[in-house]
Amino acid sequence: DGLDVLVQGGLDAALCPDRHERRRLDGAMGRLELAQALWEAGQVHTARALAEEVLEQSQGRLQQQAREWLAGHA
Repeated sequence: DGLDVLVQGGLDAALCPDRHERRRLDGAMGRLELAQALWEAGQVHTARALAEEVLEQSQGRLQQQAREWLAGHA
């Protein structure tokens, strides 16, 4: 049951059983943050390319965030 999952795999595993998926999402979110930092540093082409990559490789909420970021940084 759920308690066994918590005991055996820890809370982290229970909340996000697919660690690879969580790492992928964390990495994509980090790339959006990097895109923002690059934009602020004047590297607009690199920032947009990075955000476009996130848009192409993600789905759901993260994909929407990338889409919104790109729309706001045209």
